[in-house]
Amino acid sequence: MQQKYQISELFLRPRDHPTGDTIIDAVVTLLHDHPEMWAKDIATTLGVSRRDLSGAIKILTGTGLNAFVNEWHMRKAIELLKTTHLDLATIAHRCGYRQRKHLARALDQELGFTPFEYRNGYRRGVERPIRAPS
Repeated sequence: MQQKYQISELFLRPRDHPTGDTIIDAVVTLLHDHPEMWAKDIATTLGVSRRDLSGAIKILTGTGLNAFVNEWHMRKAIELLKTTHLDLATIAHRCGYRQRKHLARALDQELGFTPFEYRNGYRRGVERPIRAPS
């Protein structure tokens, strides 16, 4: 059975330390170099069908291409929220979201917090801030 890569490990892996797996390294390099790319863009750039690439990624990571790319974008957005003072529109653009509201909705669904709540909680030293009662 093939080794399964964890997206969290791949996201943190330095660019100059490839895994040695051609498929994973190609996808990760594209996402590092072009964080605005989505699954369709990656498959087109690599000259393979999205279905075939998704199947290969699923074997290697346990998740399909769409889920892999979505998680990658989410991790990138969270990293930018934690490490920069960029506004949400800029973060959204850098992570491939057309509008900041799409990123805000995705973050809220993933984390249970708005980007503002997450960033402020993180800066106060709380990784998972408590949402104020409505």
